[in-house]
Amino acid sequence: MPNALRRKAVTSLRRIAGRAEAWADRLHHSSAALARRDRERIAANAELRGIHAGRPAFVIGNGPSIRHQDLSPLADQITFVANAFWKHPLMNPQPDGTASLWQPCYYAMVDPLYTDGSAPMALHFEHLLARVPRCLYFVTCEGFNTIERHHLLPLERVRACVLRGNMARVPDISYDLADVLPGVQSVSLFGILAALHMGCSPIYLLGLDHDWLARPSVRCRHFYHGPSVEGHAEVVALEQGAKLGYLINVEAVAVLFRSYERLRTMADGLSVPIYNATRGGFLDVFPRIAYESTITNRKAGSSAGVRRPALST
Repeated sequence: MPNALRRKAVTSLRRIAGRAEAWADRLHHSSAALARRDRERIAANAELRGIHAGRPAFVIGNGPSIRHQDLSPLADQITFVANAFWKHPLMNPQPDGTASLWQPCYYAMVDPLYTDGSAPMALHFEHLLARVPRCLYFVTCEGFNTIERHHLLPLERVRACVLRGNMARVPDISYDLADVLPGVQSVSLFGILAALHMGCSPIYLLGLDHDWLARPSVRCRHFYHGPSVEGHAEVVALEQGAKLGYLINVEAVAVLFRSYERLRTMADGLSVPIYNATRGGFLDVFPRIAYESTITNRKAGSSAGVRRPALST
């Protein structure tokens, strides 16, 4: 086959493959394909719609920068955390052994690894529940099944979600937790979606350092030391031992940042400002703001506390 014809054939095949991939994403993202049980479970999230309308919210990642930021003033604010946040010193038990008075409002674990039913994950949940017993947990529908089967969390405090496709690629994205959400490459993206669903405004981001490409020898960095889940071979490999190659990491970060851009566009359309209050880091999609300025004079308005949803199965 002549070179020119070969190039034309390759180009055509790539175009067809791209269209097929987009069609598959659209089909995979469709809510029509949901099982009845999953649809019923995510329907419970409708009660959270607009629950914090007009209230500021803080989506807190686990980046190393929060080691140097005092989060204690956020005790009476709307907070979204994720994964191994229970390791934060604020979550340490009180002297009498009871849970810390500082409790996040919402806790997301939508990565399938966190609900794989393994023994290391069961221990992870044991620590989580001991330190963060008073919040609402978000998992996938598959994760809900695992939690129910292994009795990992009180089900009245667990909400299921459906995430499909890729946020950077699906034609339409929704922030409605009672519908199909776009798949997320970082749990922080889910936190922003949840905050939008609950009507929060403005939204402040913390601990989203996203500086992996500047430190290629370190796969994953957090405010805590060691792996997110002790003894979990796959988590350890991903965070500390994986050698994926710099190009693969560059491409992954590009997808992540495009996802943030789509969220920014969505939030702009809703007139919801999103600010990055992370100390340092590389996330430049959102305008920067000093964390200290977000908590100035908030204590005066915190006496009403946070309206938490009525918990039901």
